[in-house]
Amino acid sequence: MKIFVSSVILGGEYGAKQPSALSATHEEYREARETRPTFVFVQDGVTRKADQAQFLRDVQRWQHGVFRETFTTPEQLRSVITRALHNWELARATAPLDESEVLERALRLIPEERHRRSYRGPTLVVGVAGGPAQSILRPSELESPALAKDLLREALFGSDQILDSTLGSKYAIEQDSLVIRQGDAGAISLDGQGSLLMELPIYRGPERHPSVLIQEQLAGVLTGALRYAAWTLDRIDATQRLSHVALVATLGEASMLTWRSQAEHDANPNSHYMRMGQDRDQPVHLSPPLRLRPALKLDAESLIDDMITLLKRNARQ
Repeated sequence: MKIFVSSVILGGEYGAKQPSALSATHEEYREARETRPTFVFVQDGVTRKADQAQFLRDVQRWQHGVFRETFTTPEQLRSVITRALHNWELARATAPLDESEVLERALRLIPEERHRRSYRGPTLVVGVAGGPAQSILRPSELESPALAKDLLREALFGSDQILDSTLGSKYAIEQDSLVIRQGDAGAISLDGQGSLLMELPIYRGPERHPSVLIQEQLAGVLTGALRYAAWTLDRIDATQRLSHVALVATLGEASMLTWRSQAEHDANPNSHYMRMGQDRDQPVHLSPPLRLRPALKLDAESLIDDMITLLKRNARQ
């Protein structure tokens, strides 16, 4: 059975508008995405005019049947297109995508004893599960010292440094998962299906507000978690057999803290209160729960905004 696909390349220019007030490319994209798989290749490092930026937002909001990849040069675009088609063929050959199963796996990542864990301060717990469900890492690959060292190096010295490089770290296999721990200062675990759990401190070192949750600080930690998840998936699943991801998060005891912006806290640093006895420790997730895997990079801003909104709503209930 032949399946026809469409492709769109987005640079910086939008193109002439048609009677619909959209460019011809924008019109063709909207028509194609309703009837067939559509690949969108987004050029990095260019300045987009307002209409083209809106076109990109239109692409980012569409979750079904659209596959997004980035490129910089024409040479890189050639390899990106080849890889995208190859990955799509692999995805079609795997088990069917079960949205509820992927979400359930993501929720199971959150440890039931999380409210009893002793951390140095408020902690964000993030789980990322991929689908379709399949084995990504063989036991020997999961236990490879090279994998553990790569994961630890990125966590300590990557662009976001989600763990504290001044603290000692240990890794080991625990219950069929590779686990990296920093004592009471955070942990990361990865299983053979490519599911990732990150328990990350919101504050480090002397920068602590034991009764206050600064929203910008939380956004920064969540940004690092999403980028680390995207990097990890690229490291263990370069051919993108996992085409979709489900993202879940919880704050545990941190949800009882006073939520503030940095400006609000700077204005009244000594005024705060605790929501005593209101530990809203239930994980939150997006609706619909699944996102295309490239969304961890391309749609990170909207994912972070929505997850923080859900966490804050959960804390207020």
